[in-house]
Amino acid sequence: MSLAYYVTSPGGDRYDCFRHYEALSVHTVPITNLPSKLYKPLFCDSMIMDINHTAQIFNVVYNEPVGRYQQRVANSTNILQVDFWRQRVQLALHKKKGESIIGCQ
Repeated sequence: MSLAYYVTSPGGDRYDCFRHYEALSVHTVPITNLPSKLYKPLFCDSMIMDINHTAQIFNVVYNEPVGRYQQRVANSTNILQVDFWRQRVQLALHKKKGESIIGCQ
């Protein structure tokens, strides 16, 4: 996995799984079927979400600019740190109903 730029990481019986974090830890971008409406506030831009068909995977991989990949990898290192999650929890606790969580870097 560490030699890949992207890895498919579909949710199984639950959306969240160890493969997402495993991929992020080796600077590989997970491509997943997670609904971005629910998970983008948590994972920011470190993953490619809402992918439900193989054709979409090829489209993303072949058309995403190199700079965009590098930006996703840079964001992924924060997600693996406890301080990132402390900040996300604090933001979630102080948001109003219906507001999205801001603070993705």
